[in-house]
Amino acid sequence: MKSCKNFEQLIQNLIFDDISEVERNLLNVHVQKCEHCSKILELHTALRKSNFTTANKLPDNNYFQTIRQNVLRQVKTKRIQTFNLSDLFRRKKTILRPAYSIVVFFIIFLIGYYSHHWFKKDVASDRDLFITKIRQAAMQNRSLADVDKSPFLISQVRMERTDQGEIHLTFNVTTAVEYFGDLDDPLVKEVVTQALVNYTNDGSRLDAIALSTQLMDTKVKEALIFSMLHNENPAVRMNAMDVLGQMQLDDQIQQAIIKVLNSEQTVQMRLAAIELLTQENTYIQNLNQILQEKIERDPNSSVKLKAARSLQKIERR
Repeated sequence: MKSCKNFEQLIQNLIFDDISEVERNLLNVHVQKCEHCSKILELHTALRKSNFTTANKLPDNNYFQTIRQNVLRQVKTKRIQTFNLSDLFRRKKTILRPAYSIVVFFIIFLIGYYSHHWFKKDVASDRDLFITKIRQAAMQNRSLADVDKSPFLISQVRMERTDQGEIHLTFNVTTAVEYFGDLDDPLVKEVVTQALVNYTNDGSRLDAIALSTQLMDTKVKEALIFSMLHNENPAVRMNAMDVLGQMQLDDQIQQAIIKVLNSEQTVQMRLAAIELLTQENTYIQNLNQILQEKIERDPNSSVKLKAARSLQKIERR
C-alpha cells in the first residue's frame, strides 16, 4: 500500500538504529493496525536478534532490499492462505448456489401443486356459482335489448311444473343446467325469454309461450312479440299472439299486432289480429283507416269480410 512505504522506511531506520522517538511511536501505532508492516517488522526483528550484533557489520542497502522482497513475498503468501469469515461466506454462497436453485424450484413446484388443489372446486359448487352469475345477469336484463346483449346464450330449453309448484328448467348455456325456481324468479323469466328468441326447438318455444301467460314481465312480453313477428313456425307465432292478447294491449303490443295484420301470411293470424284490435275498451289511433285498407287490399275474402264487420261495429259504438 502507498501509505506503508513511508513506514517501511521507518522500519529500515529502526533496524539501523536511525529513528527518533516520535517516529518509533508512530511506527508502533501503525504496525498494531497494519498486518503488512507488522510482519515485516517481526521478521526483521527476528533476523536482528539471531544474526546481527553491534559488532557485526551492518548490512548494506542492497541486502536490506533483498530481505524486504523476501518478507513481502512471505506476507503475500500468508495473505493468500489467510481464511476469514467473509471468505467462508463467499465460498459457501458459490457452493450453495445450485442448492438455492433446487430449493427455489421445489418451492415453486409446491406452490403450483397446492394452488391447483386449493382452487379446484367441487362440480356442484361450480354449478351453483355459474347459476348465480346467470341469475345476476337475468336481474339486470330489463328489456329484450338487454337480453340480446346478455353474456349467456340459453338454448335447448325444457321446462315443466313440479308437484310443489316450482318450474323445473333444463337448458344449455355452456353445459346443461338444472334449476328449480318459482314464477317470480328472475332466472325463470330469463330462461323463458331466451327460449322464445334464441335457437331452440319449437317444443321448447311452445312450452315457454304457455308458461309466459303467468310471467307478466317486460322482457317476456317483448320476447313474445319477437316470436309472433319473426318465428318461422306458424304455430309458435299464433300461440305467441294468443298470449299477448291476454295481456293489457299497450301501445307496444298494439303496434306489433298491426304489423301482423299488414304483413302476416297466415290468414288465421290476420283474422285474430282484427279481433284483438277491435275488442272493446281498446282505442287505437287510425284504426278505421287500417281496417278500410284491409277491406280494399287484403287478398283474402275472409279477412276483408272480418275487417268490414269490425269497422261497422266500431262505427256503432
